[in-house]
Amino acid sequence: MAIESKRDHYLKLGVLAVYVVLVVSLYILMSSFDLSFRDLGRMAKELVVASGAFGPFIMLAVYAVSTVIPFPTNGFAIISGVLFGPWLGILIAVAGVNLTAWISFGLARYFGRHFVAEREKGWMKDLDDVLSEKGFVPVTVMRLLFVPSDFVSLGSGLTRMPFKTFAFATALGTLPSAVLFTLFGESLFNPRGRIILAVSIALIVLLVFVLRRIPAIKKYIPQ
Repeated sequence: MAIESKRDHYLKLGVLAVYVVLVVSLYILMSSFDLSFRDLGRMAKELVVASGAFGPFIMLAVYAVSTVIPFPTNGFAIISGVLFGPWLGILIAVAGVNLTAWISFGLARYFGRHFVAEREKGWMKDLDDVLSEKGFVPVTVMRLLFVPSDFVSLGSGLTRMPFKTFAFATALGTLPSAVLFTLFGESLFNPRGRIILAVSIALIVLLVFVLRRIPAIKKYIPQ
């Protein structure tokens, strides 16, 4: 295992310090102007609408920014459904959710993996070995069971799990929730969309019910 240089160590600490200052400043600014996360969501929606043909790209940029500035990303999938309809909305939501997961994974791998690798032992090392070698199933299951996205992405980034494994598991596991929230947004203004939404909810609930009862994957489900 390569030893991290002092220069790299202090560089990471400096970047983290700047990040903390920016996030704290944002929350202070929001408090000063009495802004809520709902207000930020509304502002993001207005920005995307005003962008015209570039709206889908602005929406993806909003997703990316939400990775480093904590924000409930499921709300963006709803906005995607409202603004772009079911098909384009789902495409944008799926791309956005995966983009945020990749960024979170990369940040955890860059800033935290070296720290964990130097200190892990016992059950922590055993867990790292399992996730690194057989991480596809647990990541997919946690995504399907709506375990908080940041928890899964950041936790995976701290292990030796290959990015390719994480990316494929995330793509598969986040698909149902991205579709569900996008269809919910689209159904707000389309009565026929409510039927599709109801069917989708029933299928996803059935899927979760079945997953929770398969002995082979029960050990991956947080209790």
